[in-house]
Amino acid sequence: MQGDFAAKGMLGLLLLSVLGVYGMMAQQSETVKRVTIDPQRVIHRVDEKVYGHFLEHIYHSVHGGLWGEIVWNRSFEELPPGGLWRLAGNELVQEAIATEVFLPFGNPDWKDYEFSLEAQKLEGQEGFLVLFRYRDRRHYYWLNLGGWGNTSHAVERAHPAQRGRQRITFPVQGRIEPGRWYHIRIRCEGRRIRAWVDERLIFDFDDDANAHLNGCVGVGTWLTRAKFRNLKVTALDGTVLWEGVPQVPQPPTARHWQAYGTGEVRVVDEHPLNGRYCQLLRCQEGEVGLRQFPLFLRAGERYTGSLWVRGEAPKGIVVRLRDGERVVAEQIVSAPTAAWREYALELTPSTTVQDGTLEIAVAAPAQVWVDQVSLMAESSAKTGGFRPDLLEALKGLRPPVIRW
Repeated sequence: MQGDFAAKGMLGLLLLSVLGVYGMMAQQSETVKRVTIDPQRVIHRVDEKVYGHFLEHIYHSVHGGLWGEIVWNRSFEELPPGGLWRLAGNELVQEAIATEVFLPFGNPDWKDYEFSLEAQKLEGQEGFLVLFRYRDRRHYYWLNLGGWGNTSHAVERAHPAQRGRQRITFPVQGRIEPGRWYHIRIRCEGRRIRAWVDERLIFDFDDDANAHLNGCVGVGTWLTRAKFRNLKVTALDGTVLWEGVPQVPQPPTARHWQAYGTGEVRVVDEHPLNGRYCQLLRCQEGEVGLRQFPLFLRAGERYTGSLWVRGEAPKGIVVRLRDGERVVAEQIVSAPTAAWREYALELTPSTTVQDGTLEIAVAAPAQVWVDQVSLMAESSAKTGGFRPDLLEALKGLRPPVIRW
């Protein structure tokens, strides 16, 4: 029945294509072609080997699926969408190699003003972004310097009716070289916008369509690490509206992790075990740690894995599984050393938990770097890392073709 239905569908598509071809021919010739369709007659069946199991892994749609690893973002390489901002004296530094990272600041009621700053590319594929007339994530402009593979500069405007931006100037050829400070200035005067790089005017235009006439300013990056200094916003009469270094967000944790406790928890690029980043835990009193949830935990199931740690934590490292406030499994790992070292984990929950939490914590005084966290049910480890229940379900489908 399924083969007949698919065959009819394929036949229908084929006939529609044939009709389309004949339609074009009819326009080019006076000869009329006629086609008779008999939907009740099936000539051939579709071979069963055409049918199979298809899965497209988009973002995290498969996490918690066939693969038995229960920890997300194990090596802390996935960063928060806001980037990694920090202050270094009078400089603002953005350290994440990620797309569309920007930090707006100032007064959203500003209208006509001049925004000046210096920017330096540290490393990456492109240059940097300078925001102006920013109202929200759907209403702003930015000057994209060294965009499109570090080949050109342009001004883009966020389009309120759709996701993304519209390029509103013709691109100007240009590159942003690493290690060099660039002086940038943007002047907003009614619908007229001008932009200078190293005192060279590169854009001068009037934005007559969907213009945003007020908003604050900001800086950002696209697949680049960069730093900024001497940021200043001046009214057109010369009055200084803002000057200094903007307040940066709290030091972020990696994506899918949360910080807790009385100390410092943040993603850093300080000699990671692998990849670009690891996670720093530092405290002088109490306890500080990382959390990840929700995790499904089965009572009596042995969860094994490991984590890599270096640093100082005389009281050791505590790894817990929680059901809300209740601890259902706990292991104390010995004090780390100055060099990276792998510590084995073995946790057996005392009860089944639908929305469990994994905690990795240190007690004061401590300063440790954590990388490569892994935890997997023993039943999955015995089947090559795959969940046995889903392996059986897949086997039950008897798919002649699997495309993942």
